[in-house]
Amino acid sequence: MSTDLVVYNQSVEEAPSSSVMSDKKWLQVLDQNNGSYSSGQSTLETTSLSTSDRFMNYREAYLSIPVIMTVGNNTNVNSAGMANATSKSKLIGLKNSYTSLIHSFSCDLNGTNVIQNTPFSEFYNAFQLMTSLSWDDVKTQGSTIGFYPDDALSATSFTANNVSGSGEATVNNRDLIQENDQTVSCLGNIGNKGFSERLKYINFDETGAINGSANEVNQSQFLTKASADALYKNQVFNLVAGGVANSPVIQVQVNAIIKLRHLHNFFNHVPLCKGMQFRFILNFNQHTQTITNNATVIQAEAVVKSQYGGVCPFIISSAAPNNGGSGTIAAAGAIRADLSIGRTCLDTQLAGYTGATSSALPQSVSLWVPSYVMHPSLESSYISANSAKRISYTDIYNFRITGITAGSTFNTLVTSGIRGVRSVLVMPMFPAASNGGDTSEFQSAQSCCGGGSTALLAQISQFNVQIGGVNQIQTNGRYEWEIFNNYVYGCNSVNGGHTDGLTSGLIGQSDWGRKYLYYYVDCNRGTDLERDTPKSVQIQGQNLSAKTVDYYVFIEFENSFNIDVGSGAIQP
Repeated sequence: MSTDLVVYNQSVEEAPSSSVMSDKKWLQVLDQNNGSYSSGQSTLETTSLSTSDRFMNYREAYLSIPVIMTVGNNTNVNSAGMANATSKSKLIGLKNSYTSLIHSFSCDLNGTNVIQNTPFSEFYNAFQLMTSLSWDDVKTQGSTIGFYPDDALSATSFTANNVSGSGEATVNNRDLIQENDQTVSCLGNIGNKGFSERLKYINFDETGAINGSANEVNQSQFLTKASADALYKNQVFNLVAGGVANSPVIQVQVNAIIKLRHLHNFFNHVPLCKGMQFRFILNFNQHTQTITNNATVIQAEAVVKSQYGGVCPFIISSAAPNNGGSGTIAAAGAIRADLSIGRTCLDTQLAGYTGATSSALPQSVSLWVPSYVMHPSLESSYISANSAKRISYTDIYNFRITGITAGSTFNTLVTSGIRGVRSVLVMPMFPAASNGGDTSEFQSAQSCCGGGSTALLAQISQFNVQIGGVNQIQTNGRYEWEIFNNYVYGCNSVNGGHTDGLTSGLIGQSDWGRKYLYYYVDCNRGTDLERDTPKSVQIQGQNLSAKTVDYYVFIEFENSFNIDVGSGAIQP
């Protein structure tokens, strides 16, 4: 379009003069747990909203989840791991996106199940965000939703135990960006910018200077801890020095915001409606981990608690000099880290240490939903025109292909029959045996894996998906550039990535080929009759990684129903 035409159109167009709504209010609903999350589960119902005679817009709705992270020595002394709590404000952070806090969830609407409980949904949700958001979204939403992509080129592995991680494990936990230290032999980046940026979202510390300089005033000169508490601000709220018979303690509080539309595709398609009574059951990735050292290097890590076997949602910073974990290997021993939902640390060992306390955040998970009152002249016509509003959305089915050894081929039946297959996603992950022998990579507190990233360089060749016995790729996908450009590029992005200068998605071929290996195939083709017929799904490929790999498969399939927007009644 010429600039002259733009000038003319701007001159003649008229701004709308009326509003369709007469009122808007944000309403809050607390879950039914009364602040108790020892089960790792939260149940939330919207009965009070469904009876309010107001239109609810769940596309805008979000969850507010209080999170407390606690770190101390695994032994209650200051001579086995950390010696003190000095300069520990960047010791612990979260993996990319607060959606990694939720392992799975189910949703019923007016007594009908609309979202099934699917394990490892955090993998799929991270994929959706990485392929749909733009860098402008990262700037405007990132600090709210805990999102900044990890640097694929900073992930590495060491031949032996190292100050930054245990030997042969994949690690990506350096928060200090050292671009000037990259030598001619450096083939990637030193320092994970994504992790470094996410730490800044949560590490307000009233006792610290913004740039760490001795000639700066502390942040308390501008905002005290008491004021930060009143604001429910993300912050390092407790630093306990410890002593001979007491471990140092570091505690961080995070008010995690998760938009419902980032949690499931369904909420992108729900219309303004009255009378919708939802029942959510959320399963959290509450996690406790230990990392052992010999006063020189990291030796091992171990999962103490993982209630649903999902992602370890936090990262412990590297113990290398000037990184956030510097000082955690002051003496041989182990540090212990825990993430709990609510105000109180649920790891009884850490919670019992001298000085450990509860956060200032609310004690309960809550749901915030905007409610509207429509102008009477419009409300009646809106309700009558949408008495049988069709909601079409997609749900996901998960399957795991495990133990595919280096160089091996696989040809696996994922399901014998599923209707309306829209797409198939395969994500390679390293099991414990391929990650130094301690933990699977997504359960490691030294790696970013599980927050969007996959196994390092774990590429597949001879890749294909069969739906009802029909290949979705004409000739098996063999090459890095071929699979990325033909099948991955543009998925979930604006205009499918076809309009230069107007696009979204945060993954290029370099990132994809290294640490964001999403093997994605769009299967949304064929007639309505063909899509409505249950069909088998089969995956085949060859593991070109030098390590054994597990593959997490997600099948996106269609679902739909009719709803009366005036009452919320579901119709077949």
